[in-house]
Amino acid sequence: MVTFLHTADLQLGMRARDASARGQALREARLTTLQTIVDVARARAVDFLVIAGDLFEDNQVHARTVARAVQILHGAAPIPVFILPGNHDPLDSGSVYHRAEFRPPHSANITVLRAAEPLPVRDDCLLYPCPLTDRWSYADPTAWIPPREAETRIRIGIAHGGLPIRPEVEHPIGIDAAAMGLDYLALGDWHGQSLHHGAVAYAGTPEQTSFGEDGAGAVLLVTIAAAGSPPVIESHPVNTLTWAEWTRELAGAPDAALQGVRDAISALPEGKTTVLRLTLTGVVPADALPQVDALAVWLAARADNGDLLHAECRRAVQTTEAREHALRALAEGDPLIQQVLDDLRERAGAEDAPADERQAAEDAIALLAGLAMEVAA
Repeated sequence: MVTFLHTADLQLGMRARDASARGQALREARLTTLQTIVDVARARAVDFLVIAGDLFEDNQVHARTVARAVQILHGAAPIPVFILPGNHDPLDSGSVYHRAEFRPPHSANITVLRAAEPLPVRDDCLLYPCPLTDRWSYADPTAWIPPREAETRIRIGIAHGGLPIRPEVEHPIGIDAAAMGLDYLALGDWHGQSLHHGAVAYAGTPEQTSFGEDGAGAVLLVTIAAAGSPPVIESHPVNTLTWAEWTRELAGAPDAALQGVRDAISALPEGKTTVLRLTLTGVVPADALPQVDALAVWLAARADNGDLLHAECRRAVQTTEAREHALRALAEGDPLIQQVLDDLRERAGAEDAPADERQAAEDAIALLAGLAMEVAA
């Protein structure tokens, strides 16, 4: 039986251009997360740790960042650490992995997977690394892996690239690990954690890099009982930061809703390590817009004061006046729309009509108003 941790895409030294004021904090968090990964490896007494590409943001990463990362990984000893060059840190002539830290005697328990050839890690386990030597390529890095044939050891592939379930992927990888005779294929490149065909997995980035990376923030603990046995895969959260996307709808007089948003943000238990994107939607009177603007200013101030790591407020709020104007213009240009609108308003205002019918009419008017705003735009 073999047990190991699978991670990828830490991108240490990332530029963090989307949050420049907090860029250093974002970069620091990734090193903290690397330490957490080492702590998990030691706590679970794994046989080895696999980093399936993009440990670093690029091959020009600062020397101090490299030194810190290597020292953290040395802390996993005696657990071996295997690092695959990815598309951000490929094994080209200027690769970060040519630096002294990754050569004996400095490398210690760290092995850079430099060659596409089988690597025995135990008597019962073989690694099949697929290091990248180019930033971009449309060649399958796993194509060299031979079929199993008479091999009785556990076979683990390590690669960095995209599965053909997305169009025009770079470094395309065959999706069927069984066809390669592998018991597990550890992948990097896609930042969301996902499992395919039972034995092909993206660990995802252990520290989210941007909004929309669903499934980020964890590593995979993989156990394989024997060659031919299905892997048992557990996800372990290791993230240092929390990326939160909130959408809050405002309606009518928005005072209570806006205060509720302020209260919820103030109550965040990990505000200082939270990256928040707030989107405000809904329809309010024009004279309520200054309150919406005030919330955006308040949110920015909380981030400036360090109560949030980073925050942004997106306003997709419409005014009742603008919607009414757009609806009136649309109806005036089409008698049929005008008739439909008159009928809906009559039904919405009919006191003897069932409440659900009046609500349905109001909803239909709102939908028509929204369409009118799109036409006006």
